[in-house]
Amino acid sequence: MDDGMQWLAGTILSAVISSVITVGFLSALVTRLQIRIDHRNNGIKRVYAPGEHSRALKKQLAEARAIQLLALSGYGFTHAYRRILTDCVARGGTVEYLLAQPGTAYMKDAAEIEGRGADSISEEVGETLKLLEAIRRDAAEKAGKQKAEPGRVLVRYFHTEMREQLILCTDQSGRRTAWLSLLIPPLPALECNMIEYRDAEDCVDYYEAVKRRSEPCPVAVPGRMHGKD
Repeated sequence: MDDGMQWLAGTILSAVISSVITVGFLSALVTRLQIRIDHRNNGIKRVYAPGEHSRALKKQLAEARAIQLLALSGYGFTHAYRRILTDCVARGGTVEYLLAQPGTAYMKDAAEIEGRGADSISEEVGETLKLLEAIRRDAAEKAGKQKAEPGRVLVRYFHTEMREQLILCTDQSGRRTAWLSLLIPPLPALECNMIEYRDAEDCVDYYEAVKRRSEPCPVAVPGRMHGKD
């Protein structure tokens, strides 16, 4: 093959490779755009891989005037965001938890699915309540130094079967966003994929439906941390 033919063959091969790469890139781009469109239609803003959500979630929590959590024990969330929860209450905001009733067959089943002791999650609820009482106390002290009125810490127990952890954030303008954990036992909620919703309406309806079937949580300091509202 002479030099001219080699040059022509090389040019054609380069064009073919370039076309394949371009088609592949465009196909991937179209797929990503389609996923984004589907997410928008479903009110979903973004799906986060484990560990990728923390910065965005932390920002929304820090700006919230109300934080609501639906979870089995809520211990991991409370421990991870204790300072932010304290600041929210100190500013006059509300922190409300819907936790699973400790000691129930459902809680024992959930613990066994996660490969833990039968009473482990129920015991975590007790630890969560201790953290929340500390948050309420620290927030009251912080608000007192600023001669301000602290907000509220509310806790209720639910009896329905629920797996996915749900976090609702209400900002100063009243706009609500939602974060739903896609739980895959035995991983804790904060180590699973999370969905951030820009339209929280369906998640709010779900939260309120569970709340209607909940009851106030008896705690060590009656009248200060309760679920009557």
